[in-house]
Amino acid sequence: MPVHEMPRLDPAAWERMRAGLLPESVDVAAFTGRVAAAFEAVVAAHPGRDTAVVVAHAGVVNTWLAHLLGLDRPLVFPLDYTGITRVLAGRDGRRVVRTVNEIAHVVDLLTTPRPARGTTSRSFSADQGRMVAPGDRLTAFSP
Repeated sequence: MPVHEMPRLDPAAWERMRAGLLPESVDVAAFTGRVAAAFEAVVAAHPGRDTAVVVAHAGVVNTWLAHLLGLDRPLVFPLDYTGITRVLAGRDGRRVVRTVNEIAHVVDLLTTPRPARGTTSRSFSADQGRMVAPGDRLTAFSP
């Protein structure tokens, strides 16, 4: 179901998602394990390469980020369609979340007004539990 229809079609699922939680029917540990294994398989399949691209739904990206950052809730970041999230994968196994939800490439196409730079929105950030605007760059996170 499209996210914008969740409040009307499944209010309980909408509230769980807003609280940063996956649906009750999802085994979070198993899902996180599958997501982490898939991303690590991509990294392993591209040794020495500068870039590997993964296209995934927001729930998958959020679950990967929560795993890397050691967060309890898997749906912490508001992610726009076509938003770009960058994770650096070191040869030593270290993973660093470099940016979350870059949207500069589509900002002129968005129909929803975006918060002005430097303002906040309802979105929650994992760093120090502070509010950030969707599309803000979050840098230098290290698991």
